[in-house]
Amino acid sequence: MNQDIKILVIDGESLDPSGKEERRLKEMGYARTRTIGPDKSLLELESLSPDVTIVGSSLSPEQRYESIRRLKIVDILAPVLVLPGPDTRQEEDFPTGFHGIFSFRLDADRFEISTRIEESLKSRSDWTLMPDLPVLVGRTPQIHTIRDRIHRVSDKDVTVLIEGETGTGKEIVAHSIHYFSLRRKGPLIKISCGNLPDQLLESEVFGYQKGAFTDARRNKPGRLELADNGTLFLDEVGDLSLFLQVKFLQIFEDRAFSRLGAVDEKMIDARVVAATNFDLAKRVKEGEFRRDLFYRLNVVHIRTPPLRERKEDIPLLAEYFLRRYCSLIKKEPVALPADTLERFYSYHWPGNVRELENMVKRAIVLRSWDFVGQEMLSGEKRAAAGNGSPSPDSGCTPDLGGLTRHLGDENPSLREITRAYVSEIERKAILDALDAVRWNRKRAAGLLGISYKTVCNRIKDLGIRAV
Repeated sequence: MNQDIKILVIDGESLDPSGKEERRLKEMGYARTRTIGPDKSLLELESLSPDVTIVGSSLSPEQRYESIRRLKIVDILAPVLVLPGPDTRQEEDFPTGFHGIFSFRLDADRFEISTRIEESLKSRSDWTLMPDLPVLVGRTPQIHTIRDRIHRVSDKDVTVLIEGETGTGKEIVAHSIHYFSLRRKGPLIKISCGNLPDQLLESEVFGYQKGAFTDARRNKPGRLELADNGTLFLDEVGDLSLFLQVKFLQIFEDRAFSRLGAVDEKMIDARVVAATNFDLAKRVKEGEFRRDLFYRLNVVHIRTPPLRERKEDIPLLAEYFLRRYCSLIKKEPVALPADTLERFYSYHWPGNVRELENMVKRAIVLRSWDFVGQEMLSGEKRAAAGNGSPSPDSGCTPDLGGLTRHLGDENPSLREITRAYVSEIERKAILDALDAVRWNRKRAAGLLGISYKTVCNRIKDLGIRAV
């Protein structure tokens, strides 16, 4: 029903309570229509929480862009209808690069206007169109602070350091900074600083020339090169060795680098965002991290709080994950029982938001929340023992002894054991997802958060077959 849809109009003529946009919409039965000016703060926009927003025709191009940017920082999924400006053609005046932006005309007939509004509302729940959107969920003061910081720094080419525990959403914040920056049409290139030994990480970062080392059979660009005109995201930067810290410091100072085996330098134009679960200032004092590199990275600081510090956001997060993953695999949402929500409030969440997300995924797969109590108990025991957060799929961890027995070697290397261990976990996760969606590979890909092609390749590589 039109009267139930809450519409916000942002227009320069907001002092006129009966502006033409608001008047036209109310005539059509959209009684919950309100007009405001373009100067509202993020908190004011959030408190209004419209179903759909219309950006008026009297705003300048700069006001239109900034209004849309503010709306999207508050709620990246918010549908926005943009009216054409008075002195420009629609295609020149239309903001691009954001999800859920639609052209709109109020001089169309009633049916066309209503259809356009309905289409924009549907875009909010069509998760297949937005698998990579950095959705920041929450209404607590901590999340308000992060949104405000993203708004202030994303369109400035300054380096940002994000610190927070594992699973608190550091990567989402990094993606948000890129998404709302002037570089959003460029690439966002991630370097996982803690996953590889120095030699492999160096070749991955810098690239190499053919013949630079034994296996260098062709030229390969590194991730620095790929990040040109975009954003370079240094994840787990606190894990960098002192050797590579020197290398990165030189890159940031010179804005240039050389591929391994090359003589000539390549210039790089990329914004740097770094993330770590360490207290880097403490690591500097301990001599584990270079002071000069720390100051290079820590131009703007953002802290992502642990979930135990913002438990008021738990219902919003759970609802978001339920709607997202059930939509992706075409299943009805699993109701969240009141007693389970009470358990969520009393739990310490050592694995933070990622742990909550994995619990919701498991509930969708199992169609039940019965496992929650046991999993929380296991997580608390792990945390008390100092073993960190629960694994993403507690209860399906393969037996390490069994894996080594099947490797066909009395003394398998650590690398062989690790590969077998990871493959078995991956195999179990893919099988669970496939079973949940009756072996629909496309839906399984959505549930797992990977591409359809990747799912097909891993099914083949791991020899997974339907039973």
